[in-house]
Amino acid sequence: MLQDLEKIDKGLLACGIKPLIPSEYSILKEYVLVMNPVCIALDTLQGEHNCFLRLVLPVLVHLKRSLNSLILTQFEDFRTSLLHRMEVRFSISLETMILFSLLLPTQNLNLVG
Repeated sequence: MLQDLEKIDKGLLACGIKPLIPSEYSILKEYVLVMNPVCIALDTLQGEHNCFLRLVLPVLVHLKRSLNSLILTQFEDFRTSLLHRMEVRFSISLETMILFSLLLPTQNLNLVG
């Protein structure tokens, strides 16, 4: 991680911007911690070749679990907001997808629950 911080400092200095202070690195690290599962979920759902409707439910459930498992100090409100917006946006869809997955014997339900 130290090498990454040095690269960030070099990039900032090359742009004429002063290096980050430790508290700013802390914010950046926590932001990356929160956004990493979101980016992985988006990459999976936006895939051109291996993205199917049957992946939506497991990806969303895994994303929700990943976000809930994080221990945060500065981005707790951000995570709560993400989870709330997911619930509002996908609540009816998730219920429908769970029902649909129950009707398909080949659907993997290990991620539901």
